[in-house]
Amino acid sequence: TRDVRCAACGGARRTMRSRGALLALTITLWVLGVTGVHVQNTEEDTNPEALQAFSVAGHIQEVLAHLRTRSLPGVSIPRNTTVKGLPPEEASVLWLLVKGNVTARRYDPCHDWSPVVGCRDGHVVSIDFSVSEKHDLRVASTLPENMEDLAQLETLRLPASGLAGSLPASLGRIATLVEMDVANNNLEGSIPSTFFTALSRLRRLDLSYNHLSGELPSVEALTSATHIFLQGNRFMGALPQNLSSLHTLRVLDVSDNHLIGTLPSLNGLRALEVLRLYGNQLTGPLPVSLQPTTSLRLLDLGNNFLTGSLDGLGTGGETVEELLLGGNFLHGIPPDLSSLTHLRILDLSRNILAVELGDSLAGIPDLQQLNASRCGLSGVFPALSRGIRVVDLSHNHLEGELPTGLGKRHPRLSYLDLHANQFVGVVPNLHTLQTVDLRNNSFLCPTPQWLSLSCVEVVLTSVVPSHAGDIGGEEVTVSGSSFTPLLRCMFDGAEVASQLINDTTLVCSAPSHAPGNATLALSYKGANVSSNNLLFTYLCHGKTFLFNKTCIECPQGALCADNMIEAGPGYWKHVVPDGTGSVLVLPCTPREACSGNGKCTEGYEGERCGSCVEGYYRLGSFCEKCGESHRFQFAIMLCILLAVCGSIFWVSRKQRGILGPLDTITHYFQMVAVFSTIALNWPRTLDTLFDALSIVNFNLDFMAAECETTLQFTDRWFLKMGLPLMLLALFSAVYLIVRLVGVVTGRMTREESYRVWNRLSNTFVSLLTLMYLFLAHTTVQIFDCTSRGGISVLDAEPNLICYEGWWYRVLPWAIVGLLAYVIGIPLLVFIVLYNHRHQLDTPEFLARFGLVYANYKKEYYYWEVMIMARKFGLLLPSILIGRYPLSQAIVCLMVLVGALYFHQLVHPYCVPQDNMLDSGLLFMLALMLFAGQLFYSQEASLSVQKALEVSIYLLFAVSLIYMLFFYGMHVYNVWWMGKERWLYFHTAAGEGAHPVLRHRVLSKQRKFAPPPGQRERGGTLH
Repeated sequence: TRDVRCAACGGARRTMRSRGALLALTITLWVLGVTGVHVQNTEEDTNPEALQAFSVAGHIQEVLAHLRTRSLPGVSIPRNTTVKGLPPEEASVLWLLVKGNVTARRYDPCHDWSPVVGCRDGHVVSIDFSVSEKHDLRVASTLPENMEDLAQLETLRLPASGLAGSLPASLGRIATLVEMDVANNNLEGSIPSTFFTALSRLRRLDLSYNHLSGELPSVEALTSATHIFLQGNRFMGALPQNLSSLHTLRVLDVSDNHLIGTLPSLNGLRALEVLRLYGNQLTGPLPVSLQPTTSLRLLDLGNNFLTGSLDGLGTGGETVEELLLGGNFLHGIPPDLSSLTHLRILDLSRNILAVELGDSLAGIPDLQQLNASRCGLSGVFPALSRGIRVVDLSHNHLEGELPTGLGKRHPRLSYLDLHANQFVGVVPNLHTLQTVDLRNNSFLCPTPQWLSLSCVEVVLTSVVPSHAGDIGGEEVTVSGSSFTPLLRCMFDGAEVASQLINDTTLVCSAPSHAPGNATLALSYKGANVSSNNLLFTYLCHGKTFLFNKTCIECPQGALCADNMIEAGPGYWKHVVPDGTGSVLVLPCTPREACSGNGKCTEGYEGERCGSCVEGYYRLGSFCEKCGESHRFQFAIMLCILLAVCGSIFWVSRKQRGILGPLDTITHYFQMVAVFSTIALNWPRTLDTLFDALSIVNFNLDFMAAECETTLQFTDRWFLKMGLPLMLLALFSAVYLIVRLVGVVTGRMTREESYRVWNRLSNTFVSLLTLMYLFLAHTTVQIFDCTSRGGISVLDAEPNLICYEGWWYRVLPWAIVGLLAYVIGIPLLVFIVLYNHRHQLDTPEFLARFGLVYANYKKEYYYWEVMIMARKFGLLLPSILIGRYPLSQAIVCLMVLVGALYFHQLVHPYCVPQDNMLDSGLLFMLALMLFAGQLFYSQEASLSVQKALEVSIYLLFAVSLIYMLFFYGMHVYNVWWMGKERWLYFHTAAGEGAHPVLRHRVLSKQRKFAPPPGQRERGGTLH
């Protein structure tokens, strides 16, 4: 034995045990070499396959002829093998040799390629490339010419196999062929005229979807044929006239070709079930009757040029289920199609029927789909079977109304296309259908929104008169367009008798109705068809307005007439967005901002006229017009702030005694400015006074930043909140500059710089206590939201809605300000003073914090914290109960009275005159606030309000005189009591000594200079 490697199959190692086999292989390879046939392997390491040799002699053509009798034509070699020297069909034959099996004594393709190839008694009887998609075989590009060699072949299935070329005539000579399927390939050319001559046993023929052309040959020999598929080709000419001889034919499909001529006779086609001749150029009439085809289920003659009448449909055809005749020139229709008892699909579209369907289709019990579009149909919507599913009657001349309850009559109806007709009336309820097209008709509006229809609008223009009493009975005249006799007046859904005068005028009688507004519309058979409605009013009487069909008394600040409510001057009508239509009449801040009836006066805009228009800036609650002076207001405000800082610093350095009552006077002005937050209908002059005094509260609105910049409310809010930080940065910069200059020049020692730092700290802490009311008011503004009908707006800026994006962005900073300013400043001052309560008289502590507590008795060193609490007590009601100004004023009055009581109880100031000054100013504040409460009463006459205004001015003037008197006494005691007393207070205490003045001692003993050891805080110097 010897190992032989097969050169044609990629190096497979097999052992040849037979000398005869080895000899035959040697002869075969020698013959191939002689004839120039070269087999080359282009891929190494492929799966080895044996080459079976045949005992042959002679020329290579004899070998090939022998192989053809045993192998499968139409199969090409794999992509990894190239064959040179052979034509394509012989290369296919050679592939069978390559695929041989050496384990068998004979080559057996049926065993290797099952189920693609089927054999019987050693002969190939079936080739089916449709049974598996996983075989490694490929059909050749063309069908071989020697197909008749497969003499026993019964089944040939090569669909979608990429075949090209023409049908070989040899294929038609396989008399045993029962089924031929070469559909979906690229075959071309014509079918040979004798192709079907020998195929008497052929039952199924499928040449569909190729490129075959020419005339169809005679099919008379296909006596066993049951299915013939020739659609999707380019056949021309007429249908074979001997079709009627195919008595066993069940399905014939020759659609989508170029056939001409008339329809062949259906006589003899007794077994025919499906006939498709769609998409040809056939002419002539339809068959007179469908009776010859007793088993016909589907007849498709669409898209041809057939003419004549459809009368033949009325007889026979009991078995027909689908009748497709669209796209022809047919006319007429039988009055009764009840003979088509099994018809499910009927297509008569794109013909020239030009008839009324009437009840002609009602007798078809199983009809499910009807397409009669573009047929020139007229009349009304036809009667159809209950089980209808699809109806297309578009592009016709149908008119009238659609049947009421169309969806209920046909519960299975899912598709309805009636567009481009002349239907009128209202659209019935079709929401149960999946697809509805009613476009280009004349339906009355309104139509369901989901249909997106254009419709005929019944337009209402006017009703005279437009109101009536609640008992009704008044005759009204309605004017409009597109009125019809069946239209009726409808008041809030209640139809009343109507009389049509013409297509633009209708007269009806108003029914009784509850007070309020009623909707007047026109109805058509109970449905509202008006494109617009008119408002008809049932009036209330007296000073009332209508809400929820009830007459309600007019609220304060409102004007009520004809069931309507409007805001009067100084008030704003706010509609509550809760869907009920309720309104709130709210006072404007200031009152003069609202002119009434939802309008704002000059300079104001927005909700409750709470914003300033361009060219105005906000000062307190008023919008002031920007002028030439506003350019200097920023500089003036800055100069005032620097002057206050410098004055406090100067007083803390040398002239401590001059500060005295100024602290108390400043507290008074700051609390007077708080009155502007209480909406007590203050006269404009008093509001102006309060806003002017707010400069003592470091009101940065005086800068008029809106006149030069586009700063919004939040920008101004952050600017105010950052003022302490800016002052801290300023003082730090001043100290660094002073320290740097001292170091450079060498004129300032460390102790001197330390004293400068103490004085700066003293000044900053004193400024924080003075700015406390301003910082607290700015901080709590963010929390001052008023709910108006479910929407909370910011009182400081009514155009801003609380609890939205901007509010949540500012909220964290407001909380920081609440902790750092509102709570932090008093708490920090108290903690510092409490922790150093035993070092209050030390020079170092006095130099750093003396201005905060030096004016108070020793046991009341914390009184500055109490004053800050007093200020916050006046401010807090504006946040909690600001919506109720009278209650807010009462709470503030209680705070003032309580502060006066505690002040009289403890007399916290060292100097009695300061106690008297503070008590008198608190009493004046209480009187002013009490008088201001009387302004809130709307019943006060103009003269009474004027008297109240004058009284408040008198109280303010008395307060000023009172302050001047006590401050004059203080200046006299400090400046005009003599040099010795001044030197005593200046030198005995030293640079950082306690700055308290002992006025009562100096008033009697001008030369008295007690030793330092007898000085005592909080009492009289003895």
